[in-house]
Amino acid sequence: MKSFLLSILAGAACLGQSPGIPELGWIRGEEPARYQRVAGVAGAAQIGQQAEVAAAGVLAMRPGSAMAAVMLEDGAVALARLDAASQEPALHRLPGAVEAPGVAAWSPSGDVLLLASQERELVQVWKVEDSQAELVREIPLAAERAAVSDGGGRILARIGGVLYLSGEEGAMVEVSRQAAGAFTFLAGSDRFAWIEGELLRFGGGAAEPEPIELGSPQEDVRLMLASAGRAKLLLVEAGETETRVRLWDAEGRVQGEWLCPAAVEAVRPTGSAGVFHLATRGEGPAWMADLGAVQPSVFFVPRSEEPQRQGGEQ
Repeated sequence: MKSFLLSILAGAACLGQSPGIPELGWIRGEEPARYQRVAGVAGAAQIGQQAEVAAAGVLAMRPGSAMAAVMLEDGAVALARLDAASQEPALHRLPGAVEAPGVAAWSPSGDVLLLASQERELVQVWKVEDSQAELVREIPLAAERAAVSDGGGRILARIGGVLYLSGEEGAMVEVSRQAAGAFTFLAGSDRFAWIEGELLRFGGGAAEPEPIELGSPQEDVRLMLASAGRAKLLLVEAGETETRVRLWDAEGRVQGEWLCPAAVEAVRPTGSAGVFHLATRGEGPAWMADLGAVQPSVFFVPRSEEPQRQGGEQ
């Protein structure tokens, strides 16, 4: 078994230095504005180069693209593209973006960026192509949290503890008065999903699936949702010592289930389609979920003791 593991790690090292290998995207390093590139496949992947963003912090990684929305020291918002050939990503400011937004969320496919400030009672929707962004919509809402659909036509916003749905014409429809948990839109689908107490609910579409009982999670279990590819939903149930990961389709059917022996505290896109970083507390390997693969999987990637910086010797 020991020699088998060594063979896998040696293979991962060779893959990490070869052109044309699969990309698993970028994960956050120990510092908020530092990212590390992950390359390879499940069981044979490694963490290599680093990119350090010259910003106060990273707001959100764009799904399916190695780009991040970041906040600068003065509160301005910019886009930073992570590139294996650059030591420091170039920043493209968003003129007119709300300063120091409390909410930053990409649409499931990454074509739209939502920025919101509860203090300024403002929600903005930006259409993003390459590194160019255009402000296409502003709504006077004091959103505590928000999500945006592909294309930017619909917005989910929690205001005063109530979840609302806003359409393109601006009409607000109450979705739930008990939606204290996570919520998200699904890519390539009219559906959206939210946690309501011990229920997973789906909205949108011609016929809504029945609510799904999640059981009676303990108080220390944290429930997280994320769009996971076309018409797929990722549900993460994180406990103090282990985490259950489940994949659902838009009709409420389970597509896969995995158990991760670690306490996951955040689910973040890596910039590679269908791949997520299951960020855990403390030291240890990086846990990831590749849900866009032919065989979806959850796996860990060993952390190198001395990861190379971008532009350094391979």
